[in-house]
Amino acid sequence: FPAIAMNRFPIPALLAFCFAVAACAPSSTLFQPSNSAMQAANPVPLAVGQRSEVDGMDVWRDGGPDRKFREIGRIEDYGDSSVFARNRRMADVVELATAQGGDAVVAVRSDASGCAPNRIGGANCTDKRVFVVIAYDE
Repeated sequence: FPAIAMNRFPIPALLAFCFAVAACAPSSTLFQPSNSAMQAANPVPLAVGQRSEVDGMDVWRDGGPDRKFREIGRIEDYGDSSVFARNRRMADVVELATAQGGDAVVAVRSDASGCAPNRIGGANCTDKRVFVVIAYDE
């Protein structure tokens, strides 16, 4: 009986290890400030997007906010496209946007590339996401 229990342990432990390694894959999150022309209040209204909140910051997808804003800069985020890694990377994006004085980020692009098959029948992919860091005009 102890031998059967020992044989079951390695599989969940191995799966937990694989998820931990995927979540720790290398990534980079880079901020680029906007020039003065871009920092002016947005002249073209965007369709109102879907708002979610990450660590207290608004994250807009499929459009922009429902109020006036100005662009502070852009964040380019590169890394593993697994759900676990993307959630960790989104926290990094929000932390960087907050440090730059942003009230919210608007997701403007997401490209998956560099997919390669892995040994367990799935694929390891990297992706690039671009966010605009904005400050709301009061």
